[in-house]
Amino acid sequence: MRRLVLLAVLAAPVLVLVPVQAAFRQPVSAQDRLDAVVQKIARPGYFIGYFMGMSEILKMRDEYRSRMGARCTLEAFHQRLLEIGSMPPALVREVLLAP
Repeated sequence: MRRLVLLAVLAAPVLVLVPVQAAFRQPVSAQDRLDAVVQKIARPGYFIGYFMGMSEILKMRDEYRSRMGARCTLEAFHQRLLEIGSMPPALVREVLLAP
């Protein structure tokens, strides 16, 4: 069975998952694969931090959706998130969900 590798692409205003080969439309060489593994080994915390941040944003999106109800749109959520800027997740949540 062939394994499907997905690439997350942030396309305003939604997160889209596309097959990696479809995204790049080119074969990946053995050297490129090796370089990717070396990069991930050299900086393992980067990907953990990236995933944790993504998880927090998805939780905030669900909370925002619950609070806003029918008025909620992904575009409005993303715009508000970008307006808040770069802050620790706890502060972003506080500002985003403030009445």
